[in-house]
Amino acid sequence: DSASAMLVSKDKEIIALSTAFPLTLKEAFSLIPEGNRRVFWHDQKGLRYIIGGAKIYNDNEPNGYVFAARNLEKDYKKMNNIFIISLWVSLFTSFITAVLSFVFSSITLSPIISISSYIKSIKSNDLHKRLNPEEWPAEIRPVANSFNEMLTSLEDNFTRLNQFSSDLAHELRTPIHQMKIAIEVTLSKE
Repeated sequence: DSASAMLVSKDKEIIALSTAFPLTLKEAFSLIPEGNRRVFWHDQKGLRYIIGGAKIYNDNEPNGYVFAARNLEKDYKKMNNIFIISLWVSLFTSFITAVLSFVFSSITLSPIISISSYIKSIKSNDLHKRLNPEEWPAEIRPVANSFNEMLTSLEDNFTRLNQFSSDLAHELRTPIHQMKIAIEVTLSKE
């Protein structure tokens, strides 16, 4: 259906010709001068063909030429359809991969998000709270332990700071109170 041929004598006269052969004898020899090669060609309508030619030998003597042509339009349409299908499959596969990646990363990162939420809830008056490392995956336990150590250190420092503030206030209150009494006594004598 899409292939056709032309048989030519050694004197370059047409012996046999398919009705659908796209080239004239002159065009065939201009494209394939010696008849031993293959070329891609398109006609005036833009239809694409592959044209091949070969010499025919009889007892090692050239006896003629054969030219064959194949219309490539169906092949190009099939390749175009395959390309479009491949493109859609690639897009669909990329979409599915993105969705699955999001789901799996959400599942994988959920312990870290939980720890982060718990850490955000700890304020300066909640320094006694601690993370339970046994609740977290093994990969996160060192982080939970380090955070607990940091909270312990902060709680100790806050306790010492509060104690220092109380001691300082007491130490300052007593001399100030004595000075106030002395001033009042002095003022009352006047």
